[in-house]
Amino acid sequence: MPRQPIAIPYALRETLQRGLTHYKIIFLSAGTGWGKTTAVNRLLEKQNAACLSLRKKSLPSYFSKERLIVLDDFQELPSQVEQQFQEILRKSQRGQHFVLISRGPLPEYLSLYEATGALLQLGDDALALDMECLSQLIQARGLTFSTEDIQRLRDETGGCPVAVNILLLMLSAGQPFRQSTIDVMRGKMGAYINETTLRLLAPKAQKLLTELSLFGEFDQTLAEMLTGDASVPALLESLERSGGLIRREGDVWRFTDQRVLL
Repeated sequence: MPRQPIAIPYALRETLQRGLTHYKIIFLSAGTGWGKTTAVNRLLEKQNAACLSLRKKSLPSYFSKERLIVLDDFQELPSQVEQQFQEILRKSQRGQHFVLISRGPLPEYLSLYEATGALLQLGDDALALDMECLSQLIQARGLTFSTEDIQRLRDETGGCPVAVNILLLMLSAGQPFRQSTIDVMRGKMGAYINETTLRLLAPKAQKLLTELSLFGEFDQTLAEMLTGDASVPALLESLERSGGLIRREGDVWRFTDQRVLL
């Protein structure tokens, strides 16, 4: 995607700054397209933070003097390294704070920190662009919207930054704000999710998601019936942890974004 104008909700700014005072860990989780890394980098650019992407580099054995540590792509932390990370947290200095950016859910071993009030968990609702942010982006594109159109923009995109920018780019090119344009935006957004997430998966995982995409939701039994594969439960758990495309709620699995084109 080309560089796009950036707008960050004031509430997220306030929550992140307050969280760094009151919590040891801030865990920010959302799927691709929600601007997690962009927002955190912008909000913490004056904090002199130590930033590391676990997709690009392995976890160091310790962090010595850094007051603020940002670990991006946290879903890429190998399971065999989780114990090492727990030790880093346990031995970290009192004034050290961690911001963990992930596509996956909160790992079970971090639940204790949340239960004891040491971890703040944020999701895509914290990243969703509000009316003020949308107004800023509309103005940056040289467009004029009524209040009703701004609300419609938010309703149609869910405030997802990439979806918003795709639609505004189309509107600034002269396309009308009508259903056919919105449908094209959703197709482009689905293609973006596929490019940044789905194509990175192993062929077996892609095939499984393709078959399950016919259903709005599914359970383990349905997944096993479709594939005839006894290893499906482990694969689903792996996809939830690392891909950010599906989430489990009890015994039911759901796609996190229905715009995915499989």
